[in-house]
Amino acid sequence: MVAEAFDASDRLVATVTPSGGDPYDFTATMLAWAAHTVLAGGLLDNGALGPIEAFGLDALYAAAVDAGWSRLPAR
Repeated sequence: MVAEAFDASDRLVATVTPSGGDPYDFTATMLAWAAHTVLAGGLLDNGALGPIEAFGLDALYAAAVDAGWSRLPAR
């Protein structure tokens, strides 16, 4: 799995390759974390939101690490 971020001019600004366990287990863990976070009042806004808008990048990163995933060094 590879995630890439592009700027407004479609230039690649970052690439991340996560490493960890089974992606299906990761999905289940993140969905459970998101539900718990919403119920605990951790939703940052209302409406149709992407994950970063809903929870913040730092919270998502921490949840992914807690789920057993890590970030591989950039190539």
